[in-house]
Amino acid sequence: MLALVAAIELTAGIGAAALVSSDSATPLAVGDAVARFRAQQGSSSEPAETAASSAGVIPDTAGSADGPPSSRSSSFLTANSAESTGSAVKNEAATPQGGQQGGRAGAEVLAHPPAEGVYVYATTGFETVDALGGARHDYPAETTVTFTYDGDLVRGRWDVLEERWDESVVKRTDLGVEYVRHTAYHEFFGQADRRDLDCEPGSLAIPEDMTPGFSFTMHCNAGETHSSCEARVLGMEPVTVGGSTVQAVHTLMTTTASGDVRGTMVREYWSLPENGLTLKAKVTTDTESDAPMGAGTFNYHEEYDLTLKSLQPLS
Repeated sequence: MLALVAAIELTAGIGAAALVSSDSATPLAVGDAVARFRAQQGSSSEPAETAASSAGVIPDTAGSADGPPSSRSSSFLTANSAESTGSAVKNEAATPQGGQQGGRAGAEVLAHPPAEGVYVYATTGFETVDALGGARHDYPAETTVTFTYDGDLVRGRWDVLEERWDESVVKRTDLGVEYVRHTAYHEFFGQADRRDLDCEPGSLAIPEDMTPGFSFTMHCNAGETHSSCEARVLGMEPVTVGGSTVQAVHTLMTTTASGDVRGTMVREYWSLPENGLTLKAKVTTDTESDAPMGAGTFNYHEEYDLTLKSLQPLS
């Protein structure tokens, strides 16, 4: 689920060292993401187990547990079922307006974990920064989300450019799927900016209750950067992916950053209720950061649209 990767990312910055006068961006090809996934799995010949009804969640490329994907999926769904301390969650619409059917709740949600592999998204978007005269990175027509299981954790990574990626780690609890940590990476003018955020217990990525009106939160921190998100389930809507129409949960998230990075991100996304796989998303981010050596502030802007091209991952 792409929401796992991007929902809390508000941390673009530029450091003081090793700045260069020019800026460039290099897309990561889909084939490169697939090759990396195969190398991590230790085999390039075994296809991923996939099905349209169990097509996806988000993830990473930083290691995987021993054993077949099915065993890692089962561990993810059953582990930590009683660990959550809970977050501020509530249901403001137990009876959906207009007779609209809500997403499934309870044991059915995430009952079919997604297959490991590389999911390809049609992509439009860009990021900009106004430091050093300004720079813009246009995003490629295709980006990828790769996910793997690591014991009772799911690791997920969204690759856009060599200079731009997000990575999240989540776990299953009795409230749904919770963030454990999140990494955001940006690079402008040859200067890397990586922020590793640790998330508080109860920081939901996917709630167990997907009834329209249900709201949930997440809170994550990295040094002097604090990220808080409020999300609301809007309802069920049909979405077409690769010629097939499926029912998706429509969710709206608003994330606010404070501290040395300040700003907001508004994320609207549609995901499969069975496993949280993002089918499409619209995201806009605007932040202000403190410039190094007391040189004022600079502004960062990102916007992008994503549409999943196939429910079946590449492997």
